[in-house]
Amino acid sequence: MEGKRTYVYLVSYVYIVSVLINFLWEMAQMGLYSGMSYSQPVDWLLCFRASLGDGVMVLVIVFAGRLLFGQWSWFGTMRLTRVWFTVGLGAIIGVATEIVSLEMGRWEYTRAMPVLTPFSVGLTPLFQMILLPPLVFWLVSRLRGDLFSVEP
Repeated sequence: MEGKRTYVYLVSYVYIVSVLINFLWEMAQMGLYSGMSYSQPVDWLLCFRASLGDGVMVLVIVFAGRLLFGQWSWFGTMRLTRVWFTVGLGAIIGVATEIVSLEMGRWEYTRAMPVLTPFSVGLTPLFQMILLPPLVFWLVSRLRGDLFSVEP
């Protein structure tokens, strides 16, 4: 039972750290989305809601890595193959999320948003899913390395 509880804690820490870091990123890129304003508290809440979804996307990477590498703590030591896995899956998730969300009209970019031409998706949200998951994994492994010591 102790092992299962440890992995619940591990996944919980990943989610919490991910939401916090993604919220900062969402706030930083707010001006690149149409209709968003730093002076509107409701837009801060929209950024927070987006960061909750970003946290779920990071958990998708955690669960996919669990299936591929056979361990919950697979990101505790980020070998090159695991970094590429994280970056690659993050890029796929980022592009797919942006394409679907743009098609559904969930948001629009301002002219200031740099866009990846083949997919017409913004570069900052793409970089978000490429750069932040490895950062989250690194932070969690440094802050709560004790959670990586027990593997069933």
